[in-house]
Amino acid sequence: MKRVLFFTGTRADWGLLLPLVNRFKADKSYEVSILATGSHFGNEGTLNEIIHDGFNIDYPVDLNLQQNPAAAAMGLGLEKFDQVLQKNQPDLAFILGDRYEALAFAIACQFNKIPVAHLHGGEITEGAIDDAFRHSITKLSFFHFATSEGYAKRIARLGEDPGRIFNVGALGVENARQTKLKSKELLEAELNIKLREKFVLVTFHPATLELNDPALEIQTLLAALLETLKRHSGLQLIFTMPNVDPGSGQVKAALFDFVKMNPWTSCVFDSLGRVNYLSLLALSEAVVGNSSSGIIEAPVFKVPTLNIGSRQTGREKAESIVDVQMDLNAIVEKLSWMLEQKGQGHFKNTKSLFGEGNASAEIKTILDSISLSRDLRKRF
Repeated sequence: MKRVLFFTGTRADWGLLLPLVNRFKADKSYEVSILATGSHFGNEGTLNEIIHDGFNIDYPVDLNLQQNPAAAAMGLGLEKFDQVLQKNQPDLAFILGDRYEALAFAIACQFNKIPVAHLHGGEITEGAIDDAFRHSITKLSFFHFATSEGYAKRIARLGEDPGRIFNVGALGVENARQTKLKSKELLEAELNIKLREKFVLVTFHPATLELNDPALEIQTLLAALLETLKRHSGLQLIFTMPNVDPGSGQVKAALFDFVKMNPWTSCVFDSLGRVNYLSLLALSEAVVGNSSSGIIEAPVFKVPTLNIGSRQTGREKAESIVDVQMDLNAIVEKLSWMLEQKGQGHFKNTKSLFGEGNASAEIKTILDSISLSRDLRKRF
């Protein structure tokens, strides 16, 4: 029996990992365990989402992100992750993405000679500190599951063995295509909101490599959205909270204040959960902000994305994604144009760039055929 450990540090990576975790859990030749950490704990804790999805949290590791700076949390994580791995000793560990908690876990795996399977390597996000963490995790990983051919080639240029690099597409596309979505009426009942005929989803994360003040940036964005509401009568804004990053507290406070001042046209959620978020995304007029969901999942539903600022600079983008700087007038003009075009059916031919929606099956098929080894020696 192969023992597989899945690492999750945020609501977002858990939602993406779920079809893959389910696929391994269904196979009795694998023993699956979950390590949950990071922003699953704290005020916006989402441990209950993992439990609701039918999984035990075998290794809960609280890094106290509400109090600890990122560097301190990484140090604490490295110590605690090492303790878990010394006891558990899985045959393989899965990491998705680029968070600093994930980098600490990858280092702990290296010390314990545990091979890492990394998802979403080779990508670029020039405006976020996570960009450097992602490439570092690549160098600490043994198997690489890329979401596009271009990203797979970049992993190879980092010196990784092409024989262990696989272009399987994005799990987010699989989620978008296969999740049973909720109706508007069911969403209203479960979320206790009244959805207007037209609404946009807004998620803004602090761009951690930007020198600009996130408090000023979120005020610029909110001012632009307020002006958009004036131009488009009946439009509604649905906000979701940012990740736990430097500056996120200022963004959250601004969102709460905005919704308090505009209760009839806006609402905010700490965490919608995977199914609710995808259901709202499918019904929305547009995605606004700088979340990767606007890059990966939105095109599957033919929903356009207004991608703001530099956080996602460098990612491959579908034609339905429009880039704009953090400028009030530019945001208003581009979003107004996008809403008008959506009403005219302009984005109906949008295509996803990240596979056909069968990533989890491809990953498992590949790993079924591989004899896992603790020999992690590489040749550049």
